[in-house]
Amino acid sequence: MKKIFLSILMLAGTGFAALHAQQTPADLQQLVNQSFEHYKQIKALQTQQRIAADQTDLTKTQRMPQVQGNVSYTHLYPAPKLDFGGAAFQPFPSENVNANISGRQLLLDFGKSGSEIARSQAQQNLLSMQTDEAKEQLAYQVAAVYLNIAYLRNNIDVQDANIKLLEETEKIVQQRLKNGDAIDLELLNTQVKLENYRNRKIEYRNQLERQVANLQYLTGVADQSGIKADFSWPATPQQVMADSTTLSENAAIKTSLEKERVAEMELKSVKRDFTPSLYLDAGTGVKNGFLPDVNTPKWNYNAGVSLAIPIYNGKRNKLRKASPPNNWKPPNGIPPA
Repeated sequence: MKKIFLSILMLAGTGFAALHAQQTPADLQQLVNQSFEHYKQIKALQTQQRIAADQTDLTKTQRMPQVQGNVSYTHLYPAPKLDFGGAAFQPFPSENVNANISGRQLLLDFGKSGSEIARSQAQQNLLSMQTDEAKEQLAYQVAAVYLNIAYLRNNIDVQDANIKLLEETEKIVQQRLKNGDAIDLELLNTQVKLENYRNRKIEYRNQLERQVANLQYLTGVADQSGIKADFSWPATPQQVMADSTTLSENAAIKTSLEKERVAEMELKSVKRDFTPSLYLDAGTGVKNGFLPDVNTPKWNYNAGVSLAIPIYNGKRNKLRKASPPNNWKPPNGIPPA
């Protein structure tokens, strides 16, 4: 049974699915696939993957231009006026209107947005690997329950055969006892063996019911009557473990290495939080307030560059550095990425 588990463990691995497909019962493959669609943990991870993909796309928009339109009206009172010997000059209008379109484009941020995108992509890859790992574990559970069901049904058939044989033996011993060719002890021994086989069959049936319920919980499939122990497994544990890519395709190891990479990306992102950002700003529109006729709206435009330098953001960076992902270390025996 151990070599069966080792072969089934490869069901969820991309590098082994094709290799071992011909060695796996078709109904078991179908149950494994149905468990991927049914099990809530897999669905949750797949949802998180889609969210992470959207978050990556959202992070990339930091490098895209930002354009917005503005329309405003302001009434100013009292409006300043200058008196020049009976002639009044008003430098600012009392009714201010402004309609413009402004835009901002990131020119340079010294790797800040790049580290954010790399961190988001690493998180997305980690969720993908965690999904693969969860599928591998689920496939192993389904295979183990499947084999238990096949094993129990096979044992029940064996018990039925033994019970039938002993029932016939009991009749023969009873006939011999009537004829004086047997003793009571011989009949008693036969009856004890018969009851032992009957009790063992009841125990196997109870175990079978639990295993069928467990498989239904994992796969959502109620009918498990087709599971039989009539398959062969030509692969041996030595052949499976001898493959040089088995270790590199192990989902748990890949997930651990990716967690380390995500922590490194997060730390790089934190360190770049205080790097400056250089922007190109431009805008055009119509507004009043221009001399000499401050009340007449005129077309105008502006263009320039601005440098944003972070100075203080509370303890945000310190707290991010102290967060669990940045303190994560790979388990013993796992090489660094």
